Amino acid sequence: MKRFLLGAAAAAMSFNASAALAETREEKAAQLEKDKAQKEEEKKLGSLYLRCDGKPNNMTDGESFARFLGAVTLLALFAPSPESPDPSKRLFAEKGVDACTRLIDGEKAEGNGLRRLPLILARGLHQIEAKNYQAALDDVAKARAEAAALGLIGNPYFDRSMGLSFGRVEAEARLRMGDPAGAQAASLSQIRDITYGFVPLLLTRTYAGFNRELRPEEERVDAATARILAPMVLGYGARLEEVGRFADAAVQYEAMIATIESLKAKEKESSLYARAAIAHALAGEWDRAKERADFARSNMTDRRARGVPDDDSSRIVELLDLYEVLRLEHDGQAPQARRSFAARSQWVEPSLGQVMEADRRLREGASTEELFGALAKAPEDLWQERRDAELAVKLQSDTDNKELFNLILPYAKIDDFEDRSNVTWRVAKSKMMAEKPDEDSGMWRLFSAGNVQTAADSIVLHAALQAKAKGKEGFTLVMLPPSSKTAYGPVATAWVRFVDRSEAGAEASRFLSAADVIAELSQLIPSPETLKARKKQAKAV
Repeated sequence: MKRFLLGAAAAAMSFNASAALAETREEKAAQLEKDKAQKEEEKKLGSLYLRCDGKPNNMTDGESFARFLGAVTLLALFAPSPESPDPSKRLFAEKGVDACTRLIDGEKAEGNGLRRLPLILARGLHQIEAKNYQAALDDVAKARAEAAALGLIGNPYFDRSMGLSFGRVEAEARLRMGDPAGAQAASLSQIRDITYGFVPLLLTRTYAGFNRELRPEEERVDAATARILAPMVLGYGARLEEVGRFADAAVQYEAMIATIESLKAKEKESSLYARAAIAHALAGEWDRAKERADFARSNMTDRRARGVPDDDSSRIVELLDLYEVLRLEHDGQAPQARRSFAARSQWVEPSLGQVMEADRRLREGASTEELFGALAKAPEDLWQERRDAELAVKLQSDTDNKELFNLILPYAKIDDFEDRSNVTWRVAKSKMMAEKPDEDSGMWRLFSAGNVQTAADSIVLHAALQAKAKGKEGFTLVMLPPSSKTAYGPVATAWVRFVDRSEAGAEASRFLSAADVIAELSQLIPSPETLKARKKQAKAV
């Protein structure tokens, strides 16, 4: 009996082993088929990474972050990838969501935290494409939480690069949910501690076209941007005019005029003087308005006679036409002013705020017969019309799978900042500044080649260090667009005047405090001594 039981047990074990082996063979065969199908799918559609955000599984732009954070074990994950970036492989809406989800939460979930962040944000963008806006907000929250867990939040390099993406994506989702104020708050929250960052300021969207009120947070960004890049004064002034602050707008235009004139340029742009004339007129500053309008008109005529006309004289003519409309209304000739204003079907060159205010004034007391042409619409209708047009453009861009993904910014290349330490902090015998100021303007030329973001920040920080060395409180600056290229890349240039706050030419809207600039930008481009200590500490870790 015992022998029988042992034999039965052995037979059962043998059967179970055979069955298990057969099952293992079937599983392996099934897995092979699955792997084969996946390879065929990837060959046809690209990897899940390409289908999610259009980028390969490995990201070289995150390498310097991994090294800076001491995540040495992550560096192997940034090895050269067999794939190249290919946005055309990126899927759309729900299909894109599925591809990203398989990488974020699936069996083969991405384990590299630095790579996960753009994948999560990409899923959020696909949710926007699918009109699942709350799901997009959930993904932004998830990305923020994972970034915090990695210790990235508060890192100055991260906050000025990939970290800006959180607010950018959240803002677009909130805008589409009918919350323009929330969109603005989300966007501006990312740069509440940034005042002198060239690229972050330029990349930040204020959503002014969707918010009637000018909030302090928005104005801070407008003012900071205009302080770094002078031409942005035009946008700042136009925004002030939208909320009826014409005197303040005129101050901005005058500061811009003073800045341009200080450069002693051979030719003056007539349109700037014409814009200032309108702002002064709307502010009730008629003597100054006439002075600026007369100069704009004579300068335009003189330039044309000398064979160096303004780029587009029709723009200047339109601005001066609006000034004349305002002058007629001010001089008590409202009927003629209304006819002149309404003769155009649309005013294009003046700012919306200028047109809205002229429209408001001329519609007061107007008869029904006079409300034709450009006078047919009330000021609020003009604002709503622009708002609807801007939103239509955004919604259309949601369908092309391109524009939205520009919201995700790459990681900063930390080495590019640190490599500028020596030359930026070298004040004596500077290699970034001309040996003497310009004879005509008295301004100093500063220059830097290479990556535009780091070059611009390097110039601003170097100007602050030079101001401090010269015993000045700060400086004013005119940053020019990158010009001729060298072996080191494009060259960024700025003209700088070192001044104290009380000096002539140190307009409050243009003045940069040397101490404040150094405090902020030295976090990005540390002094050689600080950098040495930083690297020593990193090596010890």
